[in-house]
Amino acid sequence: MTSPALTHSALCDTAKKWLTRSNSQRGHGCHVALSECRSGWGGEMPDAIGYRSISSTVPRTETVVVEVKVSRADFLADAKKPHRADGEGMGLYRYYMCPEGLIKPEEVPPRWGLLWVTARGNVKPILGPVALSNNCGTFDAACLEWQHARNTEREIWLLVRVMARIDDPDKVKNTINAALREQKRLSEIVVTQDEKIRKLQASQVMQSFEPVSSTELLVAIRRKTNPTSTPQQRQPKQLQTQEMTMPDAKPIQPVEVVRDPSGYFCHPSFQWDHLTTYEDIRKWFADHKLEHVIVSMQDQLDADEYEARLEADNHDADGWNPKPPDDGPWFILSIHCADDGPCCVMAKPALSEAQRVA
Repeated sequence: MTSPALTHSALCDTAKKWLTRSNSQRGHGCHVALSECRSGWGGEMPDAIGYRSISSTVPRTETVVVEVKVSRADFLADAKKPHRADGEGMGLYRYYMCPEGLIKPEEVPPRWGLLWVTARGNVKPILGPVALSNNCGTFDAACLEWQHARNTEREIWLLVRVMARIDDPDKVKNTINAALREQKRLSEIVVTQDEKIRKLQASQVMQSFEPVSSTELLVAIRRKTNPTSTPQQRQPKQLQTQEMTMPDAKPIQPVEVVRDPSGYFCHPSFQWDHLTTYEDIRKWFADHKLEHVIVSMQDQLDADEYEARLEADNHDADGWNPKPPDDGPWFILSIHCADDGPCCVMAKPALSEAQRVA
């Protein structure tokens, strides 16, 4: 029985996403992918089809068809369809996609590929060019033996019908470009306003200090550099030196990690934003005498599990429990989303110079 997550509709969406994967990700790198589109009255309706334009000495277009099967009966009946005759169907390259193990490799017709989908939703190439090569340098050579004679007229017809649904492609493109430009403009305004707020807050902090006259400042300096017969002069020299030393920053203590619905967390003492520089962060750790390390979810999760999260468009950190690099007294400062996905900042008290030597 098919898993609820591996329905025909769900696998069609999976096939559509797979078609646009690059060769390095075991895909065909199609520029356009469609699913469940009729190619004419009573004609072939591929579960998913991808179009790929290739720029070379002789520009050409390749098509890839994926037929989704979630039952044995559907697979066995597929061979009887009229568009399965040589030269009648669509797709220069053709694949069957099914739940893992439903179709055996030896049952697949000549020059057809086979894609299994695991219970986690990962696509596993079994037959076809993508099962032989994930290197763009060798991929074209691996493809030659898997090509079909195809009905290019039907493929073009399908594209025209899809374009007709859009009404005015240029208008849609211009609308999207205008929206992207507006998004960029608003982002720049947000950054500018954020910088103004930071400066205003800094100004308010400075104004909160009581003003000191130049005379008072001079007197304070003289007391420090040339003390007279004051109680401070009679204090031990070591104590005077300690008083002139800047006090250490308040130690950062571990707190209970309470994560939000997306799995993210930030220690109350570890508050940074997108304007904070790496030098600011390094100085903060040094001032608080902390060592730190950054671990990523991609490095710690099982490869199949991580890929399944990407397939499901889940870019949050929920369900991931970051692991420290060793058995030291590490505690979590932040779980947040970085350019490479969720990551975690951990810290522990830094060793003193004497401890390092020992």
